[in-house]
Amino acid sequence: MSVHQAAKANKITHAKIDGILYVHKELGPKEWFENFPKRKIIDVQSPDMDMKSIVQSGAKRSKAMAEDMSLAAAERKKKIFDANIAELKFLEANGSLISAELVEKRAFEVARKVRDQILNIPNRIAPELAADTDPHSVEQTLYKELIKALEALSKTDGETK
Repeated sequence: MSVHQAAKANKITHAKIDGILYVHKELGPKEWFENFPKRKIIDVQSPDMDMKSIVQSGAKRSKAMAEDMSLAAAERKKKIFDANIAELKFLEANGSLISAELVEKRAFEVARKVRDQILNIPNRIAPELAADTDPHSVEQTLYKELIKALEALSKTDGETK
């Protein structure tokens, strides 16, 4: 019985994705040995086969299986890569994904706007503060101006000009 037949008969834990059979890496081998009797062992003393031919045929089969497995692995990797690219394109198209360059540019613009708003406060209120001798009043004036500057920034909804 082949692995595909065992999977079809639900004798081993598996999943089939895009036509490719995946066997659970821990349960698959364990279930295989539990569900199927051991294979017939070739008698090396058999007159029609010598040790050298057994080893050579086994090596040929192993090489062919390794090539098939590496091709399957490469195809699987390519499918996963293509699926990831398609997902990224979809996310970008619907606006869920934006470039890191754009994020950096917008973050810089917002930080510059915050800096400009905050640094503009002393120019606007310096005359008022110079005439005020009450520390509590000075604190309240500064607080109000900071709130005004931050509210003006929040009304832009992240849009930068």
